[in-house]
Amino acid sequence: MARSVPLSRSTPRVGGGSAFYVRPHSRTLQNHTMTLTQATKKFKVAGLDTALLKNQDEAFQHCLTFLEGIEKIRTLNRRGDSFKHIVEKIYDVYVYEGTFILAALASGFKAQPIGSGLKSWFNFSQPSIRRRVLELARK
Repeated sequence: MARSVPLSRSTPRVGGGSAFYVRPHSRTLQNHTMTLTQATKKFKVAGLDTALLKNQDEAFQHCLTFLEGIEKIRTLNRRGDSFKHIVEKIYDVYVYEGTFILAALASGFKAQPIGSGLKSWFNFSQPSIRRRVLELARK
């Protein structure tokens, strides 16, 4: 019997499930073992002022926690949102822009600098950002 709808991606044939492909939800739980110091050594960020990273260990972990629920997309999200401010508001902590960038890189996201400063675009899914903010606001 021929399929009426061609599958665009390979799907497992076990369990008789659906013909729909479900993208695995990416999580960064494994990155909670990475420290800010390790991220600073692993990722080179132009314009990063390492003196401003002092006392940012807690903020770095909050950034990693926030990023756990954010989905990656293929293109860069060029929205003007300052994602560090979202983390600051949710966790009531100051986050240096470089700290957020390092957390995003440690979580497997891509970053592209905007101009000569630290501001960057990331491959964040905008709908998942909204969902994550609502999820964390309820806690």
